[in-house]
Amino acid sequence: HLSIRRQRQMCIRDSFYYAPPQIHHPFTPHPRFVGTSQAGMYGDFIHELDWMVGEILDTLDELDITDDTLVIFTSDNGGMFNLGGKQAWDRGHRQNGDLLGFKFGVWEGGHRVPFLARWPGVIESGSSSTHLLSSLDLLASFASLLGRDLGSDEGLDSFNQLETILRDPNESARGQLVLLPREEKSMGLRKGNWVYISSQGDGSGGIGTSKRGGPWAVGYTKTKNSDVAMDGTIRSDAPIEQLYNMQTDPYQTTNIIRNNPRVAAEMREELLMKKTGN
Repeated sequence: HLSIRRQRQMCIRDSFYYAPPQIHHPFTPHPRFVGTSQAGMYGDFIHELDWMVGEILDTLDELDITDDTLVIFTSDNGGMFNLGGKQAWDRGHRQNGDLLGFKFGVWEGGHRVPFLARWPGVIESGSSSTHLLSSLDLLASFASLLGRDLGSDEGLDSFNQLETILRDPNESARGQLVLLPREEKSMGLRKGNWVYISSQGDGSGGIGTSKRGGPWAVGYTKTKNSDVAMDGTIRSDAPIEQLYNMQTDPYQTTNIIRNNPRVAAEMREELLMKKTGN
């Protein structure tokens, strides 16, 4: 509370950026939260994060600035399937919901994250949007909100999504997004409802000798992907690339690249042009 109040006293019109250590590993929840989630240390850490966010929102109420404050809550990547993540999964917690994949990977679970925005009287309570948005877009969006023009060398990959955040326009300001997992060979391109991935698997790689995602995790979690066998290995007859329609198959259960060669070819070429800067 004190840090927020001091910042408010220094500048009436200001911003507050808070990057909590929760819920990044190592999972070290305060003793008051240990055992509260029934999902291991991972879940307990989430409970602590929830409390911390609540303290910030309560402080806005105490300072009587809630109605004048745009609050955004989001993450930089999906949940991780390390030891704590596995323990939470085994206890019934689904850190990425029904999305395929985990942190480090190009599948949706690796990079599609919650994006919650609140501004009483401006953003309609309970509203939602399905438009494509990246955290890269916050720079241009905040600049627009503050009436500031970005320079020619600022925010080159940032799109003004203020209308998407505050309301729900007919179209997104962003038509596509390049997806970069740990392994560059598995880069992907989201365009409209399509996602093209330039290799097999999710490109999450390995950290040392550990297994923390990819086809192995599909086998462990018993989720479904047409390219992955039940034992968590890539099927011998699987295509060398992937294509999914996110409108009809948001959980990426079926690779339909062989049925849509023209779409795949166009997206492959477009991704190559972006990689080479042409």
